[in-house]
Amino acid sequence: MNATEFFAAYDGKGVDFDGYYGDQCVDLAQFYERDVIGGPPFTGNACDIWTTYPQSYYTEVTNTPTNVPILGDVLIWSGALNGGYGHIAIFSRGDALDFMSFDQNWPEGSPCHFQEHDYSYVLGWLHPIGWHWNLHTAAALKALPDHGPHVVAQLAAGTTVTGTGQTTPHWTEVQIGAVTGWLLTDNLIPA
Repeated sequence: MNATEFFAAYDGKGVDFDGYYGDQCVDLAQFYERDVIGGPPFTGNACDIWTTYPQSYYTEVTNTPTNVPILGDVLIWSGALNGGYGHIAIFSRGDALDFMSFDQNWPEGSPCHFQEHDYSYVLGWLHPIGWHWNLHTAAALKALPDHGPHVVAQLAAGTTVTGTGQTTPHWTEVQIGAVTGWLLTDNLIPA
């Protein structure tokens, strides 16, 4: 299951992964971790996951004024929100100013749904390692994350690549066979 399929499967539903405290944001993240990432359960409250996440499954990306998550990244808000518990959601789309994520219990008591946010109190996001992506259009695989002339390979639309977990605000490092390089993030769709 990829992120888009996960959104479709859970949209409008309330989910309670652990059977405690009702339908919380962490419950949605636990189902995502199980169904999409295939990793072990998260531990702690939403804000705690920033320091307790399974490091072999994610790369941590700190929120800055220019960073932008990509589809499927796990967003984490600080404990300054919600009585010290923070918040957690799955990124759908957005830019450096605001975004749409897949949330539960924001606003309080709401089932799984798409929710608009700005980046207030967002600590950062967890970028899944080893995800497979397809190219939306033909692209040049670059040696560096820029528009410079350093092309490693030309890739056709539909080519499947594997993410290494490294990102910049607009580029994602990927691997295809033994070759590693950078592609514009906007050109990647979940495989």
